[in-house]
Amino acid sequence: MSKSVLINTDIRGILMTGSLPVQVFLLSLKKLCTDKRNIVLVHRQKNTQDMLRLNLTLSDIQSVCRSLTPSDLKEGPCADDNGSPEPVWIFLRRYKEVSLYVKLKIVNGKLLVLSFHE
Repeated sequence: MSKSVLINTDIRGILMTGSLPVQVFLLSLKKLCTDKRNIVLVHRQKNTQDMLRLNLTLSDIQSVCRSLTPSDLKEGPCADDNGSPEPVWIFLRRYKEVSLYVKLKIVNGKLLVLSFHE
């Protein structure tokens, strides 16, 4: 199956549920997640500790982000605590028997993973 078919399948699933802002965000996120070089994990102690404890890798982050749906949205769009203009999105997603807190934003064509922990 070609990439375009996979992306189109993702788009159909997103467009059938959720509000327009989260749909647009998820479409952008899924496009960025096709290449790991577009994913930037912000190094925070909680992220690092839980990734090590749960044996999670960048591939796991990519997989979780690509699987997010509007129903996983906990909060967003929200203002970023650091005052940057890009909105922050918070999701809760089950992965490998663990409930993950995932806080994301898109800046300059990169997906910033601000939080990724249990």
